[in-house]
Amino acid sequence: MERKSQTWSRLLFPYISAAFASLTFIVIYAGAWKSLDLKLNTSNTDVRSLHDGAFVNLTRRASDYDAAVERGRKLHCLMSISQEEAKQANKGVSLESPEYLQQWPGIEEVEGWSIDVEDDKAPYFQNYLDAAFQGLRIDKELHNEAWANDREGEFYEDPLDPDIDNVQRCWPSGAYFYTSFILEKGVVIGDNALSVMPAFREMYPGLDNLNLPTTHLRQWSDVAWMQWTKACYDTPDLIDTIRYVFQAQITNLSTLGILFEALYKYAGGEIVIGKWNDRITLDVEKDDEAEAFYAFLGSPHGRMTAYLLLNHKERLGVKTINKVDIFVPNIPWTVTGSSVSELARNAKISSVLYVTNV
Repeated sequence: MERKSQTWSRLLFPYISAAFASLTFIVIYAGAWKSLDLKLNTSNTDVRSLHDGAFVNLTRRASDYDAAVERGRKLHCLMSISQEEAKQANKGVSLESPEYLQQWPGIEEVEGWSIDVEDDKAPYFQNYLDAAFQGLRIDKELHNEAWANDREGEFYEDPLDPDIDNVQRCWPSGAYFYTSFILEKGVVIGDNALSVMPAFREMYPGLDNLNLPTTHLRQWSDVAWMQWTKACYDTPDLIDTIRYVFQAQITNLSTLGILFEALYKYAGGEIVIGKWNDRITLDVEKDDEAEAFYAFLGSPHGRMTAYLLLNHKERLGVKTINKVDIFVPNIPWTVTGSSVSELARNAKISSVLYVTNV
């Protein structure tokens, strides 16, 4: 994930020019803009535990692994309890996504999202998941969604109660989320994405600290949920049937570093990530030591999948993840430690997380 589908600097050049042309104006009149932290969890969403980070490439810190293990344990616990129990565990604050991030159609087009992006390369996972589909007896009948935040829109502090007198310009971030679904089998596939923060920094270098209003749709878990509800619009009885969540071709440095350290410790040395028939399975119910499972669940790609379930209990019901398979489509990859090379990022390492009812 993280492969750019098109050159956003070219498509959105007018916005970049406008951004720099008006920089002085913005600085002088910054007080006129209502504060909006551009972190992935902001405004009405910061109460929902840790942000999912989507696909931001981060330099790993020494504490990343231990933090991921602890985060994974907490997420696993929160997923497996009721909506009300999760609220109590969160000091009385609901972990459900706000209503405006729960439904389609919703705020996406108002805030500058194009929801029918054409890309001849999509889906980017091509045939890389075919062996997994065959092994799981899943017919590859894909429904593809491609959303891009490529237009200027309107920003309201509270989309559920918009104040037209205080509407602000919603800056296009250049973020995009490509997600595929196999509806009848409850399959969600995270394919190609660039989240709001890194996209905004790339679009407007130096402006990310000015608290400029941008879309409320910042987390993969919320975008994927809205895309899922759109895909299920004509078959609403399928909404609560999610069973598999694939994360295809993981390139995120943090996720891979955490995963490699987890697998290296799990195996007590070198370990090979093989093709589907030689995949690595981490099972919290069967493994004597479930640390590797929790580490992956607490990594960016694991936790954004957990948030998909955790933040949408009202419509999904109580679901959890107890098992994940790690595999590659063709050339096996040998894990020799926690370092992540460019070759590792190009190895097309993928995962499938199994969703079960509690």
